[in-house]
Amino acid sequence: PVNLLGRDLLIALGATILCGPDGLIVTFPDGSSHACSQVYTHGQFLLQQTEERLADIYWGLLQPETTDHAGILSCFLLWKPWIQALAPYGPAPDLPHVTLFYDQDQTEWYQEQFEAHLAGSDWTVLSQDIYVA
Repeated sequence: PVNLLGRDLLIALGATILCGPDGLIVTFPDGSSHACSQVYTHGQFLLQQTEERLADIYWGLLQPETTDHAGILSCFLLWKPWIQALAPYGPAPDLPHVTLFYDQDQTEWYQEQFEAHLAGSDWTVLSQDIYVA
C-alpha cells in the first residue's frame, strides 16, 4: 500500500515522527522539521516545502472544424462521456485545448518560433491519439 511506502521512505531517510493531537512533526537528520496537519494540507502530508516554479504554457484553443474531416474537437466530443466517466468530478476548468509545450526553462527559441508562426493565427493540429490528463 502507498501509506506503507511513505513510511518505508521516511525510515530510509532517517526521519523521526512525533505524533500529537494537532497532527505530526517529521524531523530529518539535518535538523529540518516539517509540521503535517490535516487542517492545512487537507489530509496530504507535507514532507518538504516546494519551490514555486513558473512556466510558460503554449496552447491552442480547439475550435469547431470547418472542414469535412473530423478533427480533435469532434473526436473529443465523441469520446467525452467516456472521458468524463474516468473522473466524474465536475466540469473541466478550461475549455478544450491542446497543450503544445510546458516550458519551465524560459526557452527563447521556442517562444520566438511560436510568436513568428503560430500566435494569433488559426492552425491545424493532426493527431492519431488523444491523451487525457
